[in-house]
Amino acid sequence: MLRFVLLNVACLAVFTLSIDFFTLNSVLAKQNQLSKIKESPQISIKPAVQFSQIPILGFHDIVNKNNSRQNPPLRRSFDTDYDKDKLVEVLTYLIQKDYWFLTSDEFFHYFYLKDRLIPVEKNSQRPIMLTFDDGYEGLYSNLLPLLESLNNKYQKQVKVVLFINPALMGIEDGDLKYTNCNQLKEGLEKGFFDIQSHALTHRNLTKIKVAELPFELGKSKFILRQCLKNKKVATQIAYPYGSQNEKILEYVTLYYETAYLYNNKFFEISNKKNNRYLIPRLITSRDKTVKDLINIIERAE
Repeated sequence: MLRFVLLNVACLAVFTLSIDFFTLNSVLAKQNQLSKIKESPQISIKPAVQFSQIPILGFHDIVNKNNSRQNPPLRRSFDTDYDKDKLVEVLTYLIQKDYWFLTSDEFFHYFYLKDRLIPVEKNSQRPIMLTFDDGYEGLYSNLLPLLESLNNKYQKQVKVVLFINPALMGIEDGDLKYTNCNQLKEGLEKGFFDIQSHALTHRNLTKIKVAELPFELGKSKFILRQCLKNKKVATQIAYPYGSQNEKILEYVTLYYETAYLYNNKFFEISNKKNNRYLIPRLITSRDKTVKDLINIIERAE
């Protein structure tokens, strides 16, 4: 996959040079602001919901165990793959229990900034966020039809957050395929996909040069918005591999409203020490049964 990514990065770099916003000088010019903008004060509008924690689940690819092309030996298997049939059961349970499927914007404004009053009809609903990393093609071929089917059956739209690496869009890496721009756009326009950034190439940000961070962070945002013709996408980011450090956080603040990692913790709604660039997520894996996931979700207070 590396040679495909490097080829895409090389092509992207050609026209990046003309975009001042994403140059290192542009970023460094803003560094003086960072000492003044540690954490924006939260506006005190108390949520009306009676829950104190939000589970944010992190999935990757969704595979169909009944499709031989999506299983070994025709396709590599990963611990982070999750079976489509199991996901149907989990989502059906959450729909029947009337969960509120949050978009990243809803989470940010209703539960982090608390600068919006929660709609009355949402007051009794338990909030949850479902996120999917990397942009595998299974999100289009398996997840999107699943969401449409559930919407038709229950008249409830399950919204999911996709963290996408734009340098991988449309790539076929042997047995692995990634969603292309048109597929993402279809899910976005139908109201099921909330498209956010996962950095440009999925490189571990803690292992690249600081000078490369503006390209990885800024170019990802630019390409997603250009591709989807939507300035509301790519306002949030999930760290590739969940890896981050203090220097990366400084750069992320220049491009994104929030950033997500993996630490297997719930988001604490009332915790005044919450950091918008260290939003917790619970990682899911193929070995987790439907009961396991439901138990995890229901442990949220």
